[in-house]
Amino acid sequence: MGAPQAGIQQHDSGPHQGQGREQVKFAGKVHKAFVIFILFIRSIPGTPELDKKLPMKTPYWLLKGKKKGKKKKVGAEGCRATWIGHACVLAEVDGCTVLTDPVFSKRSSFVQWAGPKRYRPPGRQIPQLQPLFLIIFFLTACDVEQLPPKVDAVVISHTHYDHLDYNSVKQLNKRYGKKLHWFVPMDMGSWLCDNFGMGKQNVHELTWWQEKELPGSKVK
Repeated sequence: MGAPQAGIQQHDSGPHQGQGREQVKFAGKVHKAFVIFILFIRSIPGTPELDKKLPMKTPYWLLKGKKKGKKKKVGAEGCRATWIGHACVLAEVDGCTVLTDPVFSKRSSFVQWAGPKRYRPPGRQIPQLQPLFLIIFFLTACDVEQLPPKVDAVVISHTHYDHLDYNSVKQLNKRYGKKLHWFVPMDMGSWLCDNFGMGKQNVHELTWWQEKELPGSKVK
């Protein structure tokens, strides 16, 4: 009865005793993640530094006049690669033109008002219809309309947003249609056919270490 004896500590041994500690741990993790995010954002170089370290250049097929220099033909024999951005490359191999992981949108996301935003936007402005009928203008490294007239194939390595972009697939299919062959991961073919009306003869599913010849050529 009365005050507790000296030297004896009282503890709450109820069912919620450990919840407080877990909440503190969770809050600590959230704080740490937030700090890392802020440090990452602050580490992104400004435009002057990006212009110096990662300059954007006009693709050779778009150059005009003296800048064009010696005339180059897209899809000529030999091998040439033009980096468009991130994993997107226009590869020319023995007369065939192949586009890898095309992403021409402003963000790698399922919406264009949120998500990871590209660093370098040197292309022309392109209007894009958004939900609620808002038209947003953005810049891309090289938009679909600026690609060469002849693109034979698109290779999709995997289905992350920064390698598979819905709007880019839609624009490419609209421009090149049945002339374009798609080489994609397993189980992705039906998604392309159902959403964009592509013919099954133009969609080729492959898994690790498989290879397939591009129809009408000897390029694999």
